[in-house]
Amino acid sequence: MKLPVIWRRRLVIAAQGALLLLAAGGVFLVSTYMTMRQQVFGTEVEVPAVLATELGPARQGLEARDLVLEATGSRHDPRIPAGQILSQDPPAGARLKPGRKVKVLISLGPEELRVPEVIGMPVARARVLLGQASLQVGTLAFVHSRGNEENLVVSQDPPPEAAAERGGRIDLLVSRGVRRAPRVMPDLVGMSVAEARRLLEANGFSIGSVRPEPGAEASRGRVSRQSPLAGRPVARGDAIVLDVAAADGRDANGAPE
Repeated sequence: MKLPVIWRRRLVIAAQGALLLLAAGGVFLVSTYMTMRQQVFGTEVEVPAVLATELGPARQGLEARDLVLEATGSRHDPRIPAGQILSQDPPAGARLKPGRKVKVLISLGPEELRVPEVIGMPVARARVLLGQASLQVGTLAFVHSRGNEENLVVSQDPPPEAAAERGGRIDLLVSRGVRRAPRVMPDLVGMSVAEARRLLEANGFSIGSVRPEPGAEASRGRVSRQSPLAGRPVARGDAIVLDVAAADGRDANGAPE
């Protein structure tokens, strides 16, 4: 059964109207979505990088993007000079709405310590005191000193109260005490052990050991060899070794074994 022509025309017109309504609705939805997106995202700005920047220029750079700089604190840092920004939150590249805050931490630069005075102290005590100040002993040099006892610190570099970084090294000049004139080994060959002992003790030495060796009856109990040899330089405390002639069956002093 065919519809009258007029009804067919009315159906076509109705269909076209419905399509127009659908198209208009789609346009409305898209327009509404874009408007909402613009409201939510379109006004966000990108956070610039302000690390290692002075506070003034960093503040100006953020204000140019309608953002607010907020300094939340400071701390020492060996890499970032004092007054520059050490960290920022949120980081560079993040997006924020205008008027939001970017929090920053300001560097105080390297931590400076004051060098304690260790002059006149034993090296061991100086080492402990420097360690307590977060410093350490650097190069040790030694010098004979008439006015300072052995092993005392004579000088230091850097000097007391100088600025130093944590872990810095302090060089020390240490006294070896008074320089003693070199002594010469006397000639003991031919002396008795008692004579050699008296002479050595008068010169600040002592006998380290006496070794018997076979010898003629006439030379029994006499020094036949010595170490160090006569004329050699010796220091106080060196061990003096004597070889003493002894007859068979007797010790170096001539007593029966």
